Amino acid sequence: MDIQKGNFTWNGKLTPVPKEKFNSIALHHMAHPTADEYEVEKWHKGNGWVGIGYNYWIGLDGRIIEGRGLNQGAGVENHNSHIISIGFQGNYEPFDPNVKYLTEMPQAQFEAGVWLIRHLKAILPNLKYIDGHCRWNSTSCPGRYFPLKKMIDAAEKDEPQEPYYDIKGHWAESLIRQAIAEGWVKGYPDGTFQPDKPITRAEAVALIIAAIKQLPS
Repeated sequence: MDIQKGNFTWNGKLTPVPKEKFNSIALHHMAHPTADEYEVEKWHKGNGWVGIGYNYWIGLDGRIIEGRGLNQGAGVENHNSHIISIGFQGNYEPFDPNVKYLTEMPQAQFEAGVWLIRHLKAILPNLKYIDGHCRWNSTSCPGRYFPLKKMIDAAEKDEPQEPYYDIKGHWAESLIRQAIAEGWVKGYPDGTFQPDKPITRAEAVALIIAAIKQLPS
């Protein structure tokens, strides 16, 4: 996975924050079923802000977009000088019966959230708290159906989270999952499997050795 640069514009200068001053990560949802990062940027500029308030933003498709990055955000009132805010596309709170909401997060978005939290944990030396926006302000954000505990627990684990989300819907998905379960193949360090990428000679050797080990002695 990687962090993409957003095509944002800024109505002024951002305020850099030294890495050691960030001690928390706040997770947010958009409380809107479809708004993308540029729609959110318009909202925030409409508030009179310099630009999009989130330090990072994650789409339903798993795209990770840099907003303010390691500059002061505008996502948690009275706490922005020490908090990294991550915004997630989608609405995870049934606050209005006429507004569509999600009861389950798409796997690609979930895994992108776990990856980004882990990345931030690795570069922020004094990080202590990872929680929903509601920890610091009186709000329902990130919503009752946001997988808050599940995401934080997955990010806190030392072992990689279940990878291979990029095989979902692939014609060979069931065969690949069987091979993974039996230990024949593994994913790449970035957490993907890349099912249509050509096999290397090293991978071919590893697969042959795994197959030999499965033969009866």
